[in-house]
Amino acid sequence: ACIRCYGDQVDKALLAWKNEMRSAVLAHENRKKPKSSESFPKKRKKNLVAAYNGLLYVCGKAGRPDIALRLAYAMNKEGVEPNETSYNSYIKGKEDRSKKETAMMRILANQHESLLQVECVKYDTRHKRRENEKRIRIIL
Repeated sequence: ACIRCYGDQVDKALLAWKNEMRSAVLAHENRKKPKSSESFPKKRKKNLVAAYNGLLYVCGKAGRPDIALRLAYAMNKEGVEPNETSYNSYIKGKEDRSKKETAMMRILANQHESLLQVECVKYDTRHKRRENEKRIRIIL
């Protein structure tokens, strides 16, 4: 939530993430499990995912799909897989954007956004939405 407060100032959000927030989030994620583990979160790295999703929102609001794509790669490198929520965070930031894009900006953004969607939305054949989809085989 703190990261989203940066609005469309992606450079300042990334600087705060690198200098202050990332180490705090990692320290919180790597804390020792208490003896009474009932209140201890079962899903590790959820705060890290939330922080990255906040950064993706800021990228969307700033109109910087190139940085959003680099963040998706950084998530993979950190062992956190970007998912549809990550992609939706970027799209929500883009929808909340007040500046309109020119035609050239749109063309350039489409390339990065397509790659971002591929990184975030993995194809899962066992998912209910995919039940009735027909599959084709392409042989080169």
